Amino acid sequence: MTKRTWSNSKGRYEGIWTEAFEKIENEIVHHKKNLIEAIETYQIDELRQSAQNAFSFKIHKNIGLVSSPDQTPSERLVVKNGNYAIASVDNTFNSEITNSLAEIIDENREQIDYIVELGSGMGRQIFAIADSLIPYQKQKQIEYFACEFTDSGQEACRKLLKYSKEQKIHVEYFDYMNPDLSFLPRNKNYLFFTFHSIEQIPELPRAVIDEMLAVSDNCFCLHAEPVGWQYNDDLIEYRRETQRGAWKENKPFLTQKLTKLNKRLLNRYGLSLMKMSHKYGIELDRNDIDKPDKVSANAAKLSLERDYNANLVSLLKTIENDGLIKIDSEKVNIYGKKPFNPTTMIKWHKLNS
Repeated sequence: MTKRTWSNSKGRYEGIWTEAFEKIENEIVHHKKNLIEAIETYQIDELRQSAQNAFSFKIHKNIGLVSSPDQTPSERLVVKNGNYAIASVDNTFNSEITNSLAEIIDENREQIDYIVELGSGMGRQIFAIADSLIPYQKQKQIEYFACEFTDSGQEACRKLLKYSKEQKIHVEYFDYMNPDLSFLPRNKNYLFFTFHSIEQIPELPRAVIDEMLAVSDNCFCLHAEPVGWQYNDDLIEYRRETQRGAWKENKPFLTQKLTKLNKRLLNRYGLSLMKMSHKYGIELDRNDIDKPDKVSANAAKLSLERDYNANLVSLLKTIENDGLIKIDSEKVNIYGKKPFNPTTMIKWHKLNS
C-alpha cells in the first residue's frame, strides 16, 4: 500500500477544501445563514453522507441502527468518554474543541495574545473559537493565525473571512515537515492548537514543537488528535510490527471470495451471507456499545491502514522529560464523531526557566 506523503495528502485535500468552500458559501448566500451556521450545516451534511456509505452501513446494520442501504439514519455510532455510544447523526461534537480552548483562555486571560491553529484547513475551528470569544475581546484583543499547507485551504479561509465577525485572522502557509513560524511575532504569548491535522503526519518532527517554544514567551497548546491508542504498549507494538494490508492477506482464499460476494449483496440488497469484520480488520457488534475494550484497538487498526501519526504522545513525553514543557491533562478517546478515529485531547504548556 502507498505510504502517506506530503504530496499525496496535499493533493487529496486541495479538492476537498475547494468543494467545502462552495457549499458553505452557498448556505450563506442562498439560505441566509451566518458563517458559523453554514459551517455547522456543511459538517452535518458530511456526517449524514458518511453514515450512509457502505463502510458505515455494515457497522450500523450490525448494531441494529439501520436495516437497508437506502434507509436514512437518524442515529450513528460515535465515541463518548472512551466508550462506543449512539448519538444523533446531526451531532458534530464541535463544542468539544471550542469549549476546551475557551477553558484554557479563561484560566490564562492575561497570558494569551495570539491563538494559532496549525493545519487549519479552511479555518473551521478558528472561525468558531473567534466567534465564541467576541465578548472576551472587549477585555483583551486577541489575534488569530490560521496556518495551512494546502493552497485551496488558505484560499478558502481568506474568502470566508468576509463573512466573519472577527477580522483579526491572519492566513499563513505552514508545513509540518518543514516547520517555519517566522511569520509570528516573537516573544509574545501564544495558544497553539491542532485538530486532526497531526494525524496526517506519520512521524511528527520534533522541530514543530521546538519552533512553537522558540517563538513564544508564554506558550499553551491543545492537541485534539486521534492518538489514544498510543497510550497502550501492546497497540504500539502491533502498529510497529504489522504490515498494512495484512488483514486482507490473513483471510483464507474462500473467505476472501465470500467477502467480495457478500459486499455486492450488501450494497445492492442489504443482504449478508456472513458476519463480516469491517475492513482493516475492525470488529464491532452491539455488545461493544458502552464498553471501552475495542475503541483503542480499532483506532490502531485504522491508523495503521491510513498511515496516520504514530509518535505524538511519545514525542511530547520526551520533550516533557527534557524539562521544556509540562503536560497538564490527557483525555484519551474523549469523543469521536467518527468512531474508529476518536479524538484524544492533550493539553500542555511551556516551562519557562
